[in-house]
Amino acid sequence: QIKLDTIIFNAAISACEKGCEWEKAAQLFSVMSQTHLQMHTITYSAVISACEKCCEWEHVLRFFNLMILGSVEPSTITLNAAISACARDGKWEKAIEFLRMMRETEVELDTITLNAAIAACEMVGAWKEAMQIFIAITESNVEWDMISIGAVITACMKHGSYKNALQLSSEMERSFSSMVGRYCTSTLTGRIPLARDSPTQ
Repeated sequence: QIKLDTIIFNAAISACEKGCEWEKAAQLFSVMSQTHLQMHTITYSAVISACEKCCEWEHVLRFFNLMILGSVEPSTITLNAAISACARDGKWEKAIEFLRMMRETEVELDTITLNAAIAACEMVGAWKEAMQIFIAITESNVEWDMISIGAVITACMKHGSYKNALQLSSEMERSFSSMVGRYCTSTLTGRIPLARDSPTQ
């Protein structure tokens, strides 16, 4: 049973998260630790989300490590926040590491997970990894949306590989549906006015 003090602190940390007051959230977390109050998944999820919203990637990692050391099981919300923080800071390899952890520990993945992981790859133009993530997760019956596909296309465009971008739409159509393929092709056509004259890699 969760003590009342823990519930109050969790609510306070969640309020800091909503107000993007990550330092106050961290201070409250520290008080909980010093006074030996019970900290569970909700506590860590709130403080990690507060750091993520304020783009404090290093603190996200610090609190996540404390969570693991404290033998507290991460939730979908916790790991989504961690992956989103990685995406904002361009730490795509770390994002994939968190994603792998989710799959290995059977933490539920959702559309936010998918989009955040792909966004991390998109930031650095890692289009192959973005495509692999899209296929792997959607094969696990995680719902995708146009944001997911758009991020994969953007990753490809940042790499400057127009030929591969067009090939990507064909792979989408074969792997999923003609609707997805048509969406990819129309999007790419809009972004590449003279695709036939564009350099390929």
